[in-house]
Formats: sequence, C-alpha cells, structure tokens
Amino acid sequence: PGVVRGVVRMVAQRGDVLREAQRLRGLPSLVLSSGRDLTAPPAHGHALARALAAHEVVLADAGHASPLEEPDLVLQVLDGFWRAHGVLPPRLTMALAA
Repeated sequence: PGVVRGVVRMVAQRGDVLREAQRLRGLPSLVLSSGRDLTAPPAHGHALARALAAHEVVLADAGHASPLEEPDLVLQVLDGFWRAHGVLPPRLTMALAA
C-alpha cells in the first residue's frame, strides 16, 4: 500500500518521475506501455522501466486506454506478473478460471 501511494503521488505531482522511480528500484514492478499511445509513448515506458529495473510489456496495438482497448490482454499480463510474484488476488483468480 505504501508503494502504491508513493507511485500515485509521484505521478500526480508530475515531478522528476525517473528520479523518484529510482527510490522504488528493486521492488517487483511492471511497466505496461502501449505501442500507439501518443500521450505516454513507449519510450517513456522504457525509461521508467529502466529507472525501476522493472519488467516491461508493450501492447503493440493499444493506445492510451489499453485496459479498455485490450482488456483480455491487459488482464493476461497482470495475471502473469502477479502469479510470478505470488500476489494474485483471489477474486481475479476466480474471474480468470470462469
């Protein structure tokens, strides 16, 4: 929870995101970028992933609203990341099994 608050605060304040991200380096992190996102292009995601030493996934055919454009793919990526780190929420597990 503290990490999530830190990331939300970091993004909301729009400060030096990459410098702040380095404080979180080493924590399990996923950067999900979209190939057609003009607001936050993949290059921004690459830089953030490097700063965090994070796992990075680029959804080639999605834009800025990737969870709405590619909901199944976003869910699959999140599921894989969460499972790899043993933190998959039970409700999501049930939804995926359905």
